[in-house]
This record gives sequence, C-alpha cells and structure tokens, in this order.
Amino acid sequence: MELVFFLFCIYLYLLNIVYTVAQIQELGACPRRSCNNGYYPIHEAAKNASSHTMEVFLQWGESRGCTREEMISFFDSEGNVPLHSAVHGGDIKVNM
Repeated sequence: MELVFFLFCIYLYLLNIVYTVAQIQELGACPRRSCNNGYYPIHEAAKNASSHTMEVFLQWGESRGCTREEMISFFDSEGNVPLHSAVHGGDIKVNM
C-alpha cells in the first residue's frame, strides 16, 4: 500500500493535481510516515516544484495533528529537509 501511495503522490506532483484530503486519507496516508524509499509526501511536493500541492499537503498534515514546523523538519533518506528538495526542484514559489 505504501508503494501505491508513493507512486500516486508522484503522479499528483508531476501533474500538479490536488486531490481532496478525503481521497488522500482513503489511501491510508500519514504525514509522519515515509515510503519504503525513505521519502515523505512533503519532500516529493517540494522536489517536484509544486507549491500548490505542497500547501495542500501542509494543510492536510496540520489537520492530522502534524505542525508545519514538524513537516518541514522531516529528513528524507538522503538527509535532506523539504527546503533542500525545493531548491533542487527550482520552484521559488515553494514557501516553507
């Protein structure tokens, strides 16, 4: 299930399509849980230069009891926080 969610997230980011929180929750997503490869949804949104999708994930995480400060402090498997991913993605609109 984690791999399916991870691939679904990548699909959303690449197309910059935002699904509702209900649809994300149906997939069993958790803002504090990384995929099998060690990446969190917030890293993928930042990396793929999707500021709108990233904002939706931040709001969704907050609705699940995870603060923005916590989410932007998550380290991925490479030791990067979402800000690093945003810089590598090149979107200057991604605000933390």
